[in-house]
Amino acid sequence: MCTLKEEFFPDMITNLPEADIPIEGLHSYLLQGENQQFVFMGLENEDRYKAKSDRRGDAKK
Repeated sequence: MCTLKEEFFPDMITNLPEADIPIEGLHSYLLQGENQQFVFMGLENEDRYKAKSDRRGDAKK
């Protein structure tokens, strides 16, 4: 079975330094220049977090 980083991110992203974000199942890679930063992020278990956002959306209806 492949991991999220093997399935989702190309090598040019996974070769970047990993960002230190303490969330279980989160893979994040930092691209940093002189005046900017960009973080590529992916969750192994998106359903866990999707359910929370769905509940917020239902409250707005």
